[in-house]
Amino acid sequence: MSDWMMIPAGDPENGVRSWPVFQPSQPRQARYFLGLYCLCVPPAACIAYVFGMVGAALLMGATMLLYLCCACPGFTVYLYTQTWSCSPWHWKTNLYEKLVFLFYQRGNAVFTTASPNAGLDFMRVSDIRPKEELDKTAIPYALDIHVPKKSTEEFGENSNPCWVNFVEKIEESLGKLPFTDNFDCFAEGEDPVQFVMKQVGHIYPSTYQVWDDKQSDMALTRFCLYGLGAHRIEMEELEGHSNNNHNDNDNNNSNNNSTKYYVVRTNALASLPVRDGFERYGGDAYFDLAWRPVKIVDFGLGPLRRNGRQESVTTRPGDKGWERAKFRFRSSLSVLVTLVDHLYGVHLQAANLFVTALRENVSAEHPMRRFMTPFTYQT
Repeated sequence: MSDWMMIPAGDPENGVRSWPVFQPSQPRQARYFLGLYCLCVPPAACIAYVFGMVGAALLMGATMLLYLCCACPGFTVYLYTQTWSCSPWHWKTNLYEKLVFLFYQRGNAVFTTASPNAGLDFMRVSDIRPKEELDKTAIPYALDIHVPKKSTEEFGENSNPCWVNFVEKIEESLGKLPFTDNFDCFAEGEDPVQFVMKQVGHIYPSTYQVWDDKQSDMALTRFCLYGLGAHRIEMEELEGHSNNNHNDNDNNNSNNNSTKYYVVRTNALASLPVRDGFERYGGDAYFDLAWRPVKIVDFGLGPLRRNGRQESVTTRPGDKGWERAKFRFRSSLSVLVTLVDHLYGVHLQAANLFVTALRENVSAEHPMRRFMTPFTYQT
């Protein structure tokens, strides 16, 4: 070791080892790591080259064999899905949606899943796994959320790790397919609901609530008071506001300069970017205390700013853009409730923590474990 690299045994003042700074010796010399081992490099490279040629030939042969076996079926499936855009279906969508559609077709797709039930033919007590630490995966873009993998399921096809891993690879690969947007409009008088029901067939779920009126102001009230937005109702009192169209007693004014409103908010989504051709989410719907729609304040209609200050557009009943504002609000609320309240709140938080605690801390023989098992299946 050079003299300049030697470290003193200790610090004369504190008695501890110090790490002083030294300048390298001059002149500076480059290092190329040349030695006797370099003589072995050319022969080893020639041997690696030969093995590489053999590997390339084998890879080309395997590729050709794979093409001969899969190309014709693959082209057949692709061209078959392209015919969906022809008459009478006119389903112009991406290959991704088409493959997902076929995936969920029962009896028509290769991958089918039996309907679960709590009977002895599906949920046998002997299949309940013992108390164990579950294999989990971290959720991207989430704050320290770990979800048990499908292979930790106790019943059905998901209890087979090989099958689960195979299906997961397919699901992950589907998202890598080319994706385009189609902005064709419905024809005048065409029913969008009937169109969707015709396209998806028996995949369309059965409805247990029939709302003949979906777009009126009264429908907006039902949507927020009894429907999807009921759990998100807030009360807000605005200073300097008064509603001259209704009796002050209806609005329960605390004074002449303030008015109370019921509010269902979705403007939390207004700052999220969207793909080209789509409008941003947004819209806070205000109702008086008699649950009559008063206005919709929308932060998603203005330009997207990164400084935290979004421009709002207020639309009231009777205004030119009122129907559009209601449509934007209903769509935004559906996304907000599905993504935040249902997916994140119910599945990733409540159900995830409950199932993990149940499986990792309660034995298979415990009555509570057996009682709760049917209610936690695939949650």
